[in-house]
Amino acid sequence: MSDSAPQLRLELDIRPLERVPAELAVAGVFLDDRPLRGAAGRADWRLCGLLTDLVVEEELNGELGEVVLVGGSGRLAAPTLLVVGLGSRADFDAASFEVATRTAIERVRSLAFNRIAMAPLGVSGEDLVRFSRAFVEGVLAGLGSKALTLRLCVPEAEEGRIRAELVRCVRDASVEVGAPAPPSSATPVASSETPTAEGNGAPENPFGWSASWRRSTAHWESTRGSLSLTSTAVPSTLSKIANRSQGYCNRHVQLARRKPAGLRAKHQHPRGTRSCKRTIV
Repeated sequence: MSDSAPQLRLELDIRPLERVPAELAVAGVFLDDRPLRGAAGRADWRLCGLLTDLVVEEELNGELGEVVLVGGSGRLAAPTLLVVGLGSRADFDAASFEVATRTAIERVRSLAFNRIAMAPLGVSGEDLVRFSRAFVEGVLAGLGSKALTLRLCVPEAEEGRIRAELVRCVRDASVEVGAPAPPSSATPVASSETPTAEGNGAPENPFGWSASWRRSTAHWESTRGSLSLTSTAVPSTLSKIANRSQGYCNRHVQLARRKPAGLRAKHQHPRGTRSCKRTIV
C-alpha cells in the first residue's frame, strides 16, 4: 500500500441498501423480474411504488446498460437512487455483472458523487464471493482517475469471506478494502428493527415513530394492554400507511397482469427518444 490516499475505498456494510447513508444508492433491475426483487424491490416499497410506476409506464425496462436516476424523497438513507438495468436473468453471468457494475460506476463518475452505497447488482451476497474479481474489475474500469468511497451491502454471515476474497482480488495499491461499517440507529429511515418498549407487553415500533409512538406506548403501558392510541399524529399516520400499502399492492397487481417486458415491442417516444418525468441519465 502506498503512502498516498487510496483512489478507491471499499467498505462492507451489513445493513440493507435502503438503510446505508451515502450520497447515492445503486440497485439493479432485471428485464424479467416483475414485481421487482431484492434491493430494488425494497427501495420500491420505501418509495411507495415509484419504480413500479416507471416499469408500468415503460420508462424503466431493465435492459442491460439502462440507467435511471430517481430521488429518494427522504424515504431512503441516501437522497438519490440510481437504478441499473441488468438484462435477462437467464443470460446474466460474470461478464454481464462486470458490464453492469462498470456502467453504474461510470454514471456515478459523470454525476460527480464521491460516496455511494451499492447492493451487488444481480447476485446475492452469498454468490458475491464467486463474482468478486468481476466486481473489482468493473469498478476500476468505470472509475478512471476519480476518488470514490463505495459501501457494498453484504449479508453479515458472508462478510468475512467476501472481504477476504476482495482483498485477494485487489492488486492495485490505489484500492483499499475497509472494515465493515457498524450499524447505526441514527439512520433517518423507518424500520421494523427499532427496539421494543420494555414491560407490560407494549407493542413494537414497526415504523420508526419517535415522539408520537412514545406517547402512545406510554398510554398502552398505563392501560395495561388496552390499545388506545391517544396521540393525534398516530391515527393520521396509520391512515397514510394503509393508503400507501393499498396503492402499492394495486400497482403490483397491475404490473403482474402485464406481459414480460421482453415480449413487448420497445416503447418509442413520438420524437424518437424515451421520455421520463424523472431524470434519466
